Amino acid sequence: MSEAEKQPFFTPQRRRIAIVTGVVIAVLLGTFVVLQAIVADKVPAGTTVLGKDISHLSSTEATTVIEQAFQASLTQPITVQAEDQSAQVTAQELGIELDAQELVSSLTGFTLNPARLWHNFFGGQAVELSPKMAPQARDDAMRKLSAELDREPTNAAVNFADTTANVTPSSPGITVQVEGTSDAVVRAWSMGAATVEAVYESVTPEVATAQAEEAAETARKLVEAPLTFEAADQSGSLEGKEIAAVTTFDVENGALKMNTDWEKLAAVLGSKVAQWAQPAKDAKIYIKDSKPVIEPSAQGVGVVGDKLAAAVEAALASPERTATLELSVTKPALTTEQANQLGIKEIVSEFSTPHNSNRDRNANLALGMKNISNVLIKPGEEFSLEKALGPVTAEAGFRSSGVLVQGRHEQALGGGLSQVCVTTLNAAFFAGYDITEHKPHSRYFNRYPMGRECTLWTGVHDLKFTNNTPYGMMFQGWLSGGRVHVRVWSTKYWNVETTTSGKMGITPAKVVHNPNANCHAYPPGNAGFSVRVTRKTTHGDKTGKPINWSWRYQPDNGVVCDKDKLEKPEG
Repeated sequence: MSEAEKQPFFTPQRRRIAIVTGVVIAVLLGTFVVLQAIVADKVPAGTTVLGKDISHLSSTEATTVIEQAFQASLTQPITVQAEDQSAQVTAQELGIELDAQELVSSLTGFTLNPARLWHNFFGGQAVELSPKMAPQARDDAMRKLSAELDREPTNAAVNFADTTANVTPSSPGITVQVEGTSDAVVRAWSMGAATVEAVYESVTPEVATAQAEEAAETARKLVEAPLTFEAADQSGSLEGKEIAAVTTFDVENGALKMNTDWEKLAAVLGSKVAQWAQPAKDAKIYIKDSKPVIEPSAQGVGVVGDKLAAAVEAALASPERTATLELSVTKPALTTEQANQLGIKEIVSEFSTPHNSNRDRNANLALGMKNISNVLIKPGEEFSLEKALGPVTAEAGFRSSGVLVQGRHEQALGGGLSQVCVTTLNAAFFAGYDITEHKPHSRYFNRYPMGRECTLWTGVHDLKFTNNTPYGMMFQGWLSGGRVHVRVWSTKYWNVETTTSGKMGITPAKVVHNPNANCHAYPPGNAGFSVRVTRKTTHGDKTGKPINWSWRYQPDNGVVCDKDKLEKPEG
């Protein structure tokens, strides 16, 4: 064994070094612990929360500052930007909640982590908060924010100004990403920032500017000079401004398409060349000298849209911008053959009612008969007396005459037209047509059949029926021999059986006194009563809709005017 090996490990020198080292370490550790204890309740230097510096504050002080800053921040607007769009939102609207004590606890307190000591002396940082948010408030606020910031993409467009095709460029849209934008707003709020950029996606429009420029160039060629067409030894042209006026550019299936209203353009061209616009003539049915007459139909000639479009395409391909136009034969809506098939050939039913000799009333009756005559009602169509008569106005030739208004005898424009209603109703009734609307009078008039009559008042009471036969029908109406006559011309289809009861529950008319200044006296008229009318229609084994009408007439009370009993006003 060597001399060195024989020497003990802990020599006096080594022991002294170990003791000194231990003391130094103990002192350092003690100092570290003491320093940590000293700064345990202090916020590290350079620490900011919500833009407020809380460096070196105690836990209590920091909590107070943070709570005050939080309350102040709740209503401070934060501007959220997305390109040129901007909107504002507040922490309060987002439903942000912050526990200041919990936050301060994370920044203070005793720890042996040397990083805490380092930050305390040499600087902390701005604290990025992760607060709680009320879900509903947050969703509502972000929905409102998105609505203000979102922008639909704008397609490029082409519009004509006279013959100039102008292009409006496209612009992208904006769609805000709710989650990302919400996080960005919270970060900005926690840092005390007043503005923040939204997280969003750019939305590409369907129609780009280049596509619109291409469409505009096509449009310019269409309208840059007149287009000339030749047909039937005639020629006509369309000016560029006429084409532009009926041309639009529409987005269809994600692409910009030029659409020209060829039918309107055909009408424009037809108006310039009379030989190209000969309308078809419908067959006309009317009653003359108590016989049905059919004026034959005739085909027409005209310019139609699809053939004009083909001619325009050919003209554009021609250096002279000229093309041959194919004219079209136009068919009448009612041909002679169809008119004959309607079967308006015989009198199916006829009815008449007596009328008084009163100039104004007779004028209204005559005009009413004229207006309902020769009105064609095809199978399945509905007749409206109000529509057939037209406006009941003085300009239309109607006069004022006697009417019954809420049981009172008065004067009104069109007085007497109820007799047109009654006579027409009965003619239709005995022809077997389905009566779909009618309103009997409230008082009974002797000149009309009980329970089988009607009143007419524009916009209130009308007479309507449906032609429930396979044949057309029309009325012939006239005045003669002190009676109003209405015939139904068609082909007989229905066999009609009808009954009318006697008067039931008769209530005599009486005299009532009226003290009003505008009172009109008249004697008592007919008694009130109830009546029932039935109708059965058959055609071979087929049965039509039955009629079972019941009506109660009120007594036509007389009126005595007691104008001398008018009450005097107080005063």
